[in-house]
Amino acid sequence: MDGVVRFLANDHSGTDHVDIDTVRTVVNVLKRIMVSNEYGTDDKGNIIYIDRIYTNLHKDVELINKDGSDYSGRIDKRAINLDDGTLGHVYVTADTRWFDRCGMPIDKPTNLVTHK
Repeated sequence: MDGVVRFLANDHSGTDHVDIDTVRTVVNVLKRIMVSNEYGTDDKGNIIYIDRIYTNLHKDVELINKDGSDYSGRIDKRAINLDDGTLGHVYVTADTRWFDRCGMPIDKPTNLVTHK
């Protein structure tokens, strides 16, 4: 993402050529920021953005902050007891933000599994 920020910050006026792969990267990052972290609109019709956790097929976890920046701190997976007696999971960041298994922000769960 740092390369995208540098690209956007540079003045490209008077340039005959801009690398198409860089442009595609910028467009993809902006789509991710604009769409995936949207959480509806406020009373004035302004889009509300939220922090959101994403995982991939390799179980890598990343947090995209509501401003579009990548979170660089630690993200832990914690077990919770579900109503049906099975276990589920939530995520917690080093700065104590909690997220459900879908990556949506939540309050700290009261049903955390603790080892005593």
